[in-house]
Amino acid sequence: MKNIRDREVKWQELLPLALIIGIVPLLFRVQTYQRTLDEAVYYPGTGFNDLYSLIKAKALIFFTLLALGIFLYQLAKKRIHLEKSLYTVFAGVYGLAILFSSLLSPYDIAFNGLTDRFEGGWVLLSYVAIFFLCIHYGRQRKAIDVFTHTLMASSILMGFFGFLQYVGYDPYTEGFLRYFAFPREVWSTVGESVKTSFETGVVGSLYNPNFMGSYAAMMTLLSLGYVLKVNSSKKQEIFYIIANLVSFSALVGSRSSAGLIGFSAGMIIMVLFMPKALKKSGKRLVPLILAWLAMVIVMILIYAKMWNGNRLIQQDYLTLFVYFLYFVGASILYRYIFNRREKNKALLAISFAFAGLVLIGAALLYSPLQSVTHQLYYGESQAERKAEDMKGREKLQNVVITPQQIQITEADGDYIAFEIKDNTVKALDAEGNNLGFNNSEAGHYQVKDQAYQDYELVLTKIHGAEDQMFALVPKFDIWVVVDEMGLAYKGRNHKPDQIDSPARFGFQGRESIFTYRGYIWSRTIPLLKKHVLLGAGPDCFVFEFPQYEHITKWNINQPTYLLYDKPHNWYLQMGINTGLLSLLAVLAMGFLLLFQSIKKYMLGGQEDPVTATLLAMVFAYAAASIFNDSVISVAPIFWMIFGLAVGAVNGLKQAKKTSKKGKKS
Repeated sequence: MKNIRDREVKWQELLPLALIIGIVPLLFRVQTYQRTLDEAVYYPGTGFNDLYSLIKAKALIFFTLLALGIFLYQLAKKRIHLEKSLYTVFAGVYGLAILFSSLLSPYDIAFNGLTDRFEGGWVLLSYVAIFFLCIHYGRQRKAIDVFTHTLMASSILMGFFGFLQYVGYDPYTEGFLRYFAFPREVWSTVGESVKTSFETGVVGSLYNPNFMGSYAAMMTLLSLGYVLKVNSSKKQEIFYIIANLVSFSALVGSRSSAGLIGFSAGMIIMVLFMPKALKKSGKRLVPLILAWLAMVIVMILIYAKMWNGNRLIQQDYLTLFVYFLYFVGASILYRYIFNRREKNKALLAISFAFAGLVLIGAALLYSPLQSVTHQLYYGESQAERKAEDMKGREKLQNVVITPQQIQITEADGDYIAFEIKDNTVKALDAEGNNLGFNNSEAGHYQVKDQAYQDYELVLTKIHGAEDQMFALVPKFDIWVVVDEMGLAYKGRNHKPDQIDSPARFGFQGRESIFTYRGYIWSRTIPLLKKHVLLGAGPDCFVFEFPQYEHITKWNINQPTYLLYDKPHNWYLQMGINTGLLSLLAVLAMGFLLLFQSIKKYMLGGQEDPVTATLLAMVFAYAAASIFNDSVISVAPIFWMIFGLAVGAVNGLKQAKKTSKKGKKS
C-alpha cells in the first residue's frame, strides 16, 4: 500500500458514514415485516413487528449508497486516489463471495436477511463498501477524528439510555423515546406490553446484552485512547472522560463475558503498541481506574436491589479477571525482556513463539481455573452443580417415531412405546405387553403399570393449528403430529418433520461449555465442508443447522424446540453463510493488519495513540466475536474502524490543502 496524499476531505463528504456509526445504532422503531415461505418452516405466522434490526438495515443501506455516490464523485474529480493493495483484493474476494452466495442460495431470504436479524446480502455488501471507503479516508487524521468523535458522542447517548434501563426505567417504552419508536395509538400502553430492559443485562437499542458488550468494549477503548493523548484541550479531556465512564458503565451493565474478553484483548493491544503514552499518562489512569472500581461497586448494589439480591458479577468474570492479569502480565514481560533487542525479523519470529507459549499456557490454565472460580462463586463443584440442575431429569438414549408408535429408550435401558392405531391408544413395554392407562380426564393417558407411572401421553390441539391433532409425551417433551399418514415428529411450524442425528466435532460431554456454545459449535463445524467456495447464503445459518436434535438437547438440559439462528461465533457464521473462502479472505485482512502493525509499532519503534486505539478496537471486536455473531447493531462500526485502522497504519499523512479555486496551495 502506497503513502498517498489526497485533497483534504471535507466533513460534509463524511456525513453519510458518520450517520452510519452515530445514528444507525441508536435507531429503534417498530417495523412491520411479512415472513417469506422459507421462514415459515421455522416461524409460525406470517407477520412480524421488528423493533431493533429492520430500521437499522434500511438506514444502513441508504447511507452506504449515499457515501458511495459521494466517493465516486470525488474519484471522478480526481480529488482522491483509488487504493490498490492486498486489502482491496481480499475485500473484493469477500464481496464476491457474499454476492454469489446470495444469488445461488436456495433460500429466499439471502439478500434481505432473516426475520429478527436482517443481515442479508445487501447489508453485508454495505459492510464491504464501508471498509473500502474507510481505507481511503483513514489516510487523513481529520477524517479519523470526525468519525471517532461522532462515535463517542453517540456512545454517551447509548450508555445513558442503557443506564436508565439498568436502574429500571425504560426510555424506549416509558420515556420520551416511545414517541419516536411506536405509533401514536399505543403510546400510553406500550410500556405494559413491550420491555427492552432485562435481568440478563443492559441492551440499549442493540437488541442483546452480548451485542451491547461488544459495542461498549470498543467505545470504552476508544475514549480511553483519547484520554491518553497528551495534546488534548481541557474541554476535550472532559468529553473523553464522560464518554469513557458512560461506556464503561454499559460494558459492566451488559454482563457480557464476550464484551469483557474483547475489552481485555484491546487493552493488551494498547500495552503492546502504545507503552510510551501509557507511561506518560499514568497519573491520569489512576483516578480513572478508581472511578471504574467505584462504578462497579455502585452498579453491584443497584443490581442486587433491582433483582432481589442477585449478583451482577458472574462466575465467568472471576475467570476473565485472572486471564486479564495473565495476558497483561505476559505483555509487560514481553516488553521488559525484548524491548532492548534489535528490532529485526528474528525478533518477529521470537515474538510469535512467545505468543504461542502464552496461548498454550492459557489453554492449560482454563480447566483448573474454571474449577477454582466455580467453587468460590457457587460454593460447590461443577459436577455437584450440574447434578443438581439435572436432578429428577432422566436422560434419553433414543427416540424412534414410526407411523404407529412413539418408541422411547431411556439412558438406563428402560423402554416404552406408545401406540396410536385405529383410534386406539396403547402403552407397551419391550416385550409388547399392554401396560394399561388410568384415564383421569379426556385426552390424558396416564400409564397404569407402577414401574411406568411417570409416563403420560396427551392428545391435544395447538393454537394456530386447530385442525390438526398432536400427541405429547410430557416426561421428555416429545411432540408428535397425528394425521391420516400416521405419526411424525412435530416441527416448529406444526408440520411433520423428523428427529435429527447430525455429525459432530469435538466438545463431547462438554456441550454446555460457554453457555452451550460447545453444543452449537460441535454441530456447526462439520457443516463447513459443504461450503468451501460459497455459503448457504447470508443469514441462512438457521436452515443449515440441525434444529431437531431432540435427544442431545434434552440430555444437556436445553429447550428441545429452541431455534438456533446463529452459531454464536462470527467466524463460523461467515463459513456457513458466505463460505470458507470468504472467511479466509477476512482472516487474511486481519492478520495482514496485525503483521503490519507489529512491524511499524513494535519493531519500527513508532507510536501513535490514536492509531493504536483503532487497532485495539479492531482486535477487541475480533476477540469478542469468538463468542458473538455479526449483527447489524454493531458490525458497521467494526467495519468502519477496521478500514480506518488499515488506512492509518499504511498511509496516514496530513492531506494537501487546496485553494478555493481548486489549485494546490
